[in-house]
Amino acid sequence: MPVDRRFGLSRNPHLTGIRRAGYKLRRFIQKRCFVDYGNDGSAIILAGSGRSGTTWISEIINYRNDHRYIFEPFHPQKMQLPPALAETGRLYLRPADRNSPLLDLTRSILAGRKRDPWMDRFNRRLFCNRRLIKVIRANLFLKWIKTNVPGIPIILLMRHPFAVVGSTMVRGWDDVTFDALQSQQDLVDDFADMFETDLDGANRYFERRLFVWCLEQYVPLTQFGRGEIHLAFYENFCEQPATELERLFTFLKQDYDSSLLSLLIRPSPTARKDSAIVLGERPVDSWRQGVDNDQIATALKILERFGLDRIYGPDPMPNTAAAYAMLQG
Repeated sequence: MPVDRRFGLSRNPHLTGIRRAGYKLRRFIQKRCFVDYGNDGSAIILAGSGRSGTTWISEIINYRNDHRYIFEPFHPQKMQLPPALAETGRLYLRPADRNSPLLDLTRSILAGRKRDPWMDRFNRRLFCNRRLIKVIRANLFLKWIKTNVPGIPIILLMRHPFAVVGSTMVRGWDDVTFDALQSQQDLVDDFADMFETDLDGANRYFERRLFVWCLEQYVPLTQFGRGEIHLAFYENFCEQPATELERLFTFLKQDYDSSLLSLLIRPSPTARKDSAIVLGERPVDSWRQGVDNDQIATALKILERFGLDRIYGPDPMPNTAAAYAMLQG
């Protein structure tokens, strides 16, 4: 009998109404009636680009269900956010900015005071003193968070840009545009050289999605210093899981057991039915089927402008040393 592994609920269509009602009541309590005793220092931020595997890795981190799981609290369509973030989709904040209207909201989320049916939709912890906050819209203000709320462990999950862009194109995602980024004067002033990239070629949509990915990696990689952020790599979780898990949990100062490895072959709840992990294919190079040679050639030119071609290129595996070399210090 098929079972929903995340909640232990049988998918048998003959499941009794009482059990279904009990399940719905339990989920309501988990999402609405939990108690959070924590403070700012009891939170973890897992950040990445959309379609980079953040939902998957968040389940790995929270495999014991010992964190309150906060899902996408900066979603512009699902949350009430300051206009600047709601309008751009990807807001850039200078690290020294102390006057952003986003500051009170961010502190409230990190301290566990903020509640919302959207961001608590996957929470299963009733009594919480720690939080795991998964975000795909915060890369451009991660350093700002670190500056304003010191002590927060931040993980940046990276995945091959061709896989990320290919997946967003299949889904038709267009939640952030090049124009929305270019309209942010602080971002353009601080990274002016990057905006000189010509994005009016034959693969315009592909190029612009790739530019967004590049900016989302480049900004934190050049703002953070060594030891201030943990870089995690989707491909390494797939190909070298024991090593990547050890790196991750060492950074978090947490222990884990070998049973965790079995979770790495389980699709996340946001995985598509045609995703590589669901179909049993090799996830690290499944993008080759959806990216042609012209797109790869164009992409490499854009990656080179950001210096990210040293991390990702035609090879599906990342150069992790090159990524850490971009950090300051």
